[in-house]
Amino acid sequence: MARKKRKKGAPRRKREKPIPQCKANMLCERVIVDELTKSASAISIFNTFVVPEGAEETEEFFVHLHLVGGVGTHTLGLEIVDFMTVRNHATEDPRRPWRG
Repeated sequence: MARKKRKKGAPRRKREKPIPQCKANMLCERVIVDELTKSASAISIFNTFVVPEGAEETEEFFVHLHLVGGVGTHTLGLEIVDFMTVRNHATEDPRRPWRG
């Protein structure tokens, strides 16, 4: 299929930059980094946690994401949702930029 030719002087269409897709995530209690090799190790990996009713904070945890396909700078956010009740427990204001 042939592409349409753009008229001379016509503005170019602005392409949307692709957003990153999350292929995997991992939750853990803490991460330690080996000083010699700079390798990171996830300690106490888990897949669920309980947020008590009315709680404003959770225990500290780390999230490791495997993101693919993103180009440029994007903003990430974290949302904790109870899928049994479809209730949002917490939303982290996304302030940390991600550069891909």
